[in-house]
Amino acid sequence: MTWRVCLALVLGVALGGLGGCNDKGSGALDPGDGGADEGGDGGADGGADVAGQPTWDYGVPLDPKAPWPRFRRDPAQTGRAAFAPADGAGPLLTFATGGGIFSSPVIDGDGVVYIGSADWNFYALRSDGTEKWRFKTGGIIDSAALLDDQGRVYFGSGDGYLYALDRQDGQQLWRFQAQPPEGAQAFINWFEGNVAMLPDGTLLAGNDNFHFYAVDRDEGAQLWDLRLPDQTWSAAAVDLTGQRLFFGNNNLVTLLGPNTYALDFAGKKLWGKATGATIAASPLLHPAGFLALGGFDGTLLARNLDDGAELWRFEARDHLYSSPALGAQDSLIQPSADGSVYCLDPDGTLLWTFDWGAPLRSSPAVD
Repeated sequence: MTWRVCLALVLGVALGGLGGCNDKGSGALDPGDGGADEGGDGGADGGADVAGQPTWDYGVPLDPKAPWPRFRRDPAQTGRAAFAPADGAGPLLTFATGGGIFSSPVIDGDGVVYIGSADWNFYALRSDGTEKWRFKTGGIIDSAALLDDQGRVYFGSGDGYLYALDRQDGQQLWRFQAQPPEGAQAFINWFEGNVAMLPDGTLLAGNDNFHFYAVDRDEGAQLWDLRLPDQTWSAAAVDLTGQRLFFGNNNLVTLLGPNTYALDFAGKKLWGKATGATIAASPLLHPAGFLALGGFDGTLLARNLDDGAELWRFEARDHLYSSPALGAQDSLIQPSADGSVYCLDPDGTLLWTFDWGAPLRSSPAVD
C-alpha cells in the first residue's frame, strides 16, 4: 500500500466527496469496499449496507455512511481515512463563499460537503460543486461541524450559538446559547471549538467564554459545563475503552491552571497538565495508548492517558497549530508553522521531514 499525506480536504466529484489529494492535484476519492480504518481506538471498522454503500462503525452515533463525519474524522481524531484518492477521476471543483474559510469540511455518504464561512453562512454543497442550501447565523463560522446518525448537522458560530440543522433542507431544529461573556468574565463567546460526540450522543464543544459544554443532541439542553482558564479551540478526543475525553486549552499562564485536560463522560476532571504555551490543536489518541498534542511552543508531547505523565517530546522550529494524524505503521504526521511536515515513530523518533517552505497550520489527512 502506498501512503499519502494530504494537507487539505477539497471538493471532489465521486461518492466520498474528497479530491485534490492525488498525485496530479485533482480528482475524487474511491471509497472502495468500506474497508477498516487502520487507526487505533475510536477508528471505524468498515462494512456495507444492503445497497452496497460503504458504512463505518465509529463507536459513537456519527453518520455511519459518512466517510468524514467530524473534525479529524473519528473519536480518536486520527485524521486517517478509510478510502483512497483515485487519479484522474475528474476536475477540481470550487465554490466561492462571501468570506474567508477557517474551518475544515465534513462530508456525508452522498458526497455533500458541509462548511462554514466568515460570511456568517453555513453551507451544504453537493459533490458537483453546486449549493444545496445555506443557513445564515449571526457571526463568523470558524469551527467544523459534525454529522450524526439522525440526519442532523451540528456546528458552532461566532454569534455564541451551537446549532442543530436538518441536513436535507437546512432548517433549524434548535440552537444552544453559550453564557454571555460578561457573566463568564470573558471577552467573547464564540464557538470556535470543533464539535465532538460521546457514545450516548452528547455533544461536546469549547467556547471562547472560557467554558467547555456538554449538550443534549435532541433538545439542545445543557448537560454540564466546565469553567477553564482560557478559550478552548481544541476538539475533544474520546477514549471509548476508558470512557474518557481529552482536549487542550489556550491558557499559557501556568499559575492560572492546566492547558491539557482529561475528563470522564460526566465532566469530572481526571487530570490536568500545564505547559506554559497555548494549545489550539486537537489531541490524537494513539493505538499504542498515549495522547499526542502539540502547542505554540513548537513541542509535540506524548502523554500517558491515565495520569497525563509526559512520555516523550519532539521540538519543531516554530509553533504547532495543526493537529497530528496517524500515518503508516502508526507513525505520527505533524505539520508545523516552521514550514515542515514531520513524521515521527510512535516512540518520538524522527523518521522523515518534508520542507514545504511556508508556514503550515492546516491539520493533515492520511489515506
